[in-house]
Amino acid sequence: MSTYSLTGSGTQSLTAGTGALHVHVTTAPGWLGEGSADPTDLTGIGFIRATDGTAFWRAQVIDALDCWLGIPNGATAFGYALTNGAAADFTEIIGPNPFEGPAGATGATGATGAAGATGATGATGPTGAAGAPGATGPTGPTGGTGAAGATGATGAAGATGAAGATGATGAAGAAGSAVLIGDVTLAVAAATIDFSSIPATYTHLMLDWLLQGTQVATSTSAWLRVNADSGANYSEQAFQRATSTVSGTTNEADVKAILGLIPAASTPDAHDFGFGRILLPYYRHPQYKQLVQLSGSPKTAALVLQTWQTMSTTWRNTAAINQLTLLLPSANYAIGSRATLWAW
Repeated sequence: MSTYSLTGSGTQSLTAGTGALHVHVTTAPGWLGEGSADPTDLTGIGFIRATDGTAFWRAQVIDALDCWLGIPNGATAFGYALTNGAAADFTEIIGPNPFEGPAGATGATGATGAAGATGATGATGPTGAAGAPGATGPTGPTGGTGAAGATGATGAAGATGAAGATGATGAAGAAGSAVLIGDVTLAVAAATIDFSSIPATYTHLMLDWLLQGTQVATSTSAWLRVNADSGANYSEQAFQRATSTVSGTTNEADVKAILGLIPAASTPDAHDFGFGRILLPYYRHPQYKQLVQLSGSPKTAALVLQTWQTMSTTWRNTAAINQLTLLLPSANYAIGSRATLWAW
């Protein structure tokens, strides 16, 4: 994984296997426009276009000061154009594009190719030592009766003929789909929501959540622990907007992953819940695990709370993920809080 600090325009080669780029704008342009997306998108920063060396894919807009851009499989480089004096760091993420669909089922086997020609008959092997009776040898010419000779061993088999040409590849199968691992909706308030004994038979995990806290406050933080690990093994980088303030944060050696800010008991509308989704790619592979998330909280009638957040968390452990636990710094998750775990 490499990071490239770029400005102006040009073309930058990519490490083989790069599936995404994390873009961090280090020098904002002198002018920034705002779009109508929610969260708000920015204009006037720049663009990239990935290429596999034969042509370029459609341009992708850099629409935030920190954002993720997917790279198509097979890309070897990307063109960039940073406008109005902007500069940015582009960090490679090795692996398939995290937002592409799972692989489809294997297509039907193609027709068997024609058989190759029969190989030439091998030379007759030498006579073996006396042992177990072998196959009957050919009848010798008539002559005087002599002592019975030892039966020779069977000669070595001739070389195998060349294989026929491979048949045409069958058509691609239909795309696979995610499998529901667990779905929890609280009928009574609870301090945690836990998914344990996660099967080690899939490649990726995805966790969706809709949460509210019972703490006497306008808002509270929702947390996540992996494999019940409460050690200082989590590090996070986040980009968020709270009401009208945009900021970035970094946490190192944390004892939990942060899901995001959620409404609590003092929120004016009891129907306000925080929401989010976390992608956990390659959850069984023996490397540090990465968590990529998007979360938000609604704007209430009294403008008490409105947040959105994108975050990348590293759990510094090489073990396969077998448990995910949602928890809070205090109090409980409210009735109606829900979490759903998928795998594929």
